[in-house]
Amino acid sequence: PTIQTRSLPPKEWKGEKTEWNFFNRWAMKIRATRNAHEAWRAFTRFSDLTPNFQVYAEMFLKLHARPVDEGASIQPGDSRETFPVHRANYSEYELARQTPPSVAELYNQMISSGTKPEGYCLNLLVRNARTVEEGLRYLRDSGMDHDLLALLADGGGPLTHRKLLRIPLVTFSSFVELLCRLQPD
Repeated sequence: PTIQTRSLPPKEWKGEKTEWNFFNRWAMKIRATRNAHEAWRAFTRFSDLTPNFQVYAEMFLKLHARPVDEGASIQPGDSRETFPVHRANYSEYELARQTPPSVAELYNQMISSGTKPEGYCLNLLVRNARTVEEGLRYLRDSGMDHDLLALLADGGGPLTHRKLLRIPLVTFSSFVELLCRLQPD
C-alpha cells in the first residue's frame, strides 16, 4: 500500500547519474508507508540490490518515527508518526518475519554492505542517536576527519571559527540537537 505523503519530490537525476533515479523511487516507496512494518517490506522488496544511503535514510526515519496517539484525527500521510500494524490473520511466524530490525541492526547491516552514512542519512542518525558516543560513531563511520571528531568529542583544543567552518553546518546542527536532547535540564 502507498499513501500520499506531504513532501517535496526527490531530485531527478540526468545524464550519467540517471540510474540513481531508481534509488529515489525506492526511497519514496518506503516513505509512502504507514508504519515500520510496511516500510521494511518496501525496503526488502529488491533483495538482489544493495540500497544506497538515501534508501537507508528513509528506513531509519520510519524506525525513529513516533507512534500516532490514540484518538488523533490525523490521517496517514499528514505527519511522520506511524500507525498501528494491521495484524489481520497473520501467523506468529509471518509477523516475526515481517518485523523490521532495530536501528542498530539496520545500521550494522548498512556498514557491512559498504554503505557509509552521509548527507541526510548521517544527520538523521546523529540527531536521533541514543548517546553521544553513538552519535560520534556515526560521524566516525562517515569518514569525518579525526581532528574534527576530537573537536566535537572533547573540545580538541581551542575552538576557532576556522575549525568550525570545516564541519558541515547541518551536521554540526544535528550534533548540537543531540546534545540538547540528551541534556537532563
